[in-house]
Amino acid sequence: MDRSGVNTFFKDIFKDRSSLLLLFIALILILLPILILRSPKKVTDTIREDQIKIQKGDRTLIVSEDGSVEYITPDGVYYETWDSERVSNFFKEIRALAKSNLNKPPPKEGAQGYWITLYIDGELVKIFVEGTNEYIEEILQELEELATGEEEPTLEDVFSGNTPTPTPQAIPTYTFFPSPTPTPGYFVGGGSVEEDCRLWLEQGLGSTVISNTVCILSSSPTPTP
Repeated sequence: MDRSGVNTFFKDIFKDRSSLLLLFIALILILLPILILRSPKKVTDTIREDQIKIQKGDRTLIVSEDGSVEYITPDGVYYETWDSERVSNFFKEIRALAKSNLNKPPPKEGAQGYWITLYIDGELVKIFVEGTNEYIEEILQELEELATGEEEPTLEDVFSGNTPTPTPQAIPTYTFFPSPTPTPGYFVGGGSVEEDCRLWLEQGLGSTVISNTVCILSSSPTPTP
C-alpha cells in the first residue's frame, strides 16, 4: 500500500465513528497493561502518613516521624527511639530512594531487595528496591543486634569497664590419700604419682589407686591431710 493508500485508509477510519471508537478501544487495551505494570503498587496498609515501612524477608521496620521505631521479627516486636536528626535523615534518604525506583517494573520472581511502603504526594504506595542498600543494611543490622542481644562491646566499652564480668567457673582440686596396701596394675610409668593421678581423673574415669595413692576428685579448695 503506497502513501496515498494509507492516507485514504485513515481518512475512512476518521470519517466512520464506529471505526474510530474501535481504534480507540484497541489502543487502550494495548497501553493499559503497560501502564499498570510500570505504576507503583498501591496498597491498603496499616501505616500512617507520618510513617515509613521497610520489609526484607520476614523482618519489618516501621519508623515514625515522632522518633518511635518498631522492628518486627518472627520472635516478637522490638522498640527503639531515635532523635529528631536521625529521623529526618532517615525520611530524606528513604523518600529519595523510593522516588528513584518509583517507575521501575515489578520485580522478577525470587528478586532480592526491600519493599518500601510510604506516602508520596498524599498517596500510599509500595515500591520494590532491588539489590542491597548499605544505609538500610546498617539500620537492620543495628536493630537485629538489639533484638538478639548479640551486640559486640566497643573499644569504649572495654576501656570504660562496661564489658560484662565472666562468671567464675569452679575448678576441681585433687586430694591424695596414702594407701596402706600397694595395688599394682594402675601405675602409668614415666611421670610422677601426682601427675598420673591428675591425668586419670581428668579423663573422667573416677577414683582409683596409683602407686599406693588413692586418687579421688574432691570439691575442697585445699588439700585434706
